[in-house]
Amino acid sequence: MTTQTPTEKMTLPIKGMYCAACIIHVSHALEDVEGVETANVNLATEKATMTLEHAVDLGHLTYALEDAGYGITTQAVTLGLGGVASAESAKQIETAIHSFEGVTSIEVDLS
Repeated sequence: MTTQTPTEKMTLPIKGMYCAACIIHVSHALEDVEGVETANVNLATEKATMTLEHAVDLGHLTYALEDAGYGITTQAVTLGLGGVASAESAKQIETAIHSFEGVTSIEVDLS
């Protein structure tokens, strides 16, 4: 009897791809990361969709892509939050938001 392991999917926006050869380079870079089963890269949408054997650290994927000459497209978002008055509250917010997939950094400004 064979036990199937559940798999997860993750999609990342990729920057720095310009040709068909880039698809192969990005696929190989991602598939070399421990836990990535497959990586399907689309040049037109500039995205890579991966099937994961288990949770994979975003930092490992970023490093693999940068080492191959590519990157993950990032976006800065500013949120206005009311009622945050203490460093303890700020830390709780940072911890909660940092747990979301795709968040690479967070900073709460109390000023």
